[in-house]
Amino acid sequence: MTDAWPDALFAVARFAAGAYFVWSGSSKLGAPATFWRQVMDYRIVGPRSSRAIAAGVPPAEFIAGLFFAAGVLPIAMGIALLCLLAVFTVAIISSLSRRLDNECGCGAGTARVSPWLVVRNVGLATLVVAGFFSTPPTYVGLWFVAAAGAATAVAITVVRFKVLSR
Repeated sequence: MTDAWPDALFAVARFAAGAYFVWSGSSKLGAPATFWRQVMDYRIVGPRSSRAIAAGVPPAEFIAGLFFAAGVLPIAMGIALLCLLAVFTVAIISSLSRRLDNECGCGAGTARVSPWLVVRNVGLATLVVAGFFSTPPTYVGLWFVAAAGAATAVAITVVRFKVLSR
C-alpha cells in the first residue's frame, strides 16, 4: 500500500504539467496572429521564423501536453515539453536582459515578461520530471494514437502557417 502514494503523486504531477500545456496550447490556437506578434516582440528571430514558431508551438504544446497528461509515451512527451520550456526560458531571460517590455505569449491574457516566469518554468519542469516516474497506463494501439497525434499536430501547424502567411 505504501508504494501507491509515490506513484499517485507522480501521476498527479504528470497530469498537472500536461494540463497546463493543454491550456497554454489551446489558448494560443484560436489567436495565431496575436501569438505571432508576441513571438516577434521577443526580437530573437525574423518574421518567417516567428511565423513558423507561432504556427508550430501551440499544437505541439497541446498534443504533447494531452499525451503527457494521459500517460501516452510520457518520456518522449515529457522531453518535448522540457525542450519547449527550455527554449521559452531562454527567450524570457533574453528579453529581460535586453530590458524589453513585451507580452510573454504564454497563454491567455497579456502577462508581461518577468522573472516570475522563469520561476514558474522551473516549477513546471519539476512537475514534468516528477511525471517521468509515474506508471503510465497501458493503451491498446499506442503507436496508432501517437501517429494520429503527430499527424494532427503537423496538419494544424501547416494550416496555421498558411493563415499567418496571408
